Amino acid sequence: EQVFARKVRTDDELQAIYDLAKPLQGFDKYAEYTKRELCKVMHYERYDGVAKRVVFYEGDPPDGWYLVLSGKLDGKKLPPDSDIDELKAMSADIESLSTAVFTLGRGKAFGEGALQRSSGSATPGLRAATIVANEPVELLKVGLEDYIKLLQIEEDKNIEATVAFLKRMPLFADPEWTHGKLRNVAQTFTVAQYMPNKLIYQQSVTHGDAFYIVKSGTCRIVK
Repeated sequence: EQVFARKVRTDDELQAIYDLAKPLQGFDKYAEYTKRELCKVMHYERYDGVAKRVVFYEGDPPDGWYLVLSGKLDGKKLPPDSDIDELKAMSADIESLSTAVFTLGRGKAFGEGALQRSSGSATPGLRAATIVANEPVELLKVGLEDYIKLLQIEEDKNIEATVAFLKRMPLFADPEWTHGKLRNVAQTFTVAQYMPNKLIYQQSVTHGDAFYIVKSGTCRIVK
């Protein structure tokens, strides 16, 4: 806990935080650069499951991204026809009116959905569920501003990596394809992964609404 309380951390302390978080699925999905940067701004939080239970409520503005270090939490949702603003105005007990719909255990990350909506829009995203600890829970947290900043850096690195890939393709060899144009194209791509023998699309059945580039592996074309 003392390490997490420090704003400036030594290389050894950052490595200790990295080693603590690395086995966690929600952390390991990020690129190496982003993981190292997350370690610089992570904070430790503990919930006892009794006096301190609610991490945040459905409808709250986002305050950060969380990673479960130990324990389990419930994700609870209000009925679909609920008016969250009205319930808050009435100081209603949102947790008691909500139903548990999912569970979060060690290694799971949560809270990023609202943060991603915040980073891509002038209108902040809102929490989609109430997160409650019903037992002792340890969390690692990255604050709103730090997470959005790192998310934007990672997105930019992914775009540049895609641009570098496109530049190696004969299709984009023409000088007309400037770096700026390739960045615009790169931002429209999404990565799709297919298992062996998985059908990607079918002649005369699948609508031609997408353009594919094979990034790795091979595809078999059958007519």
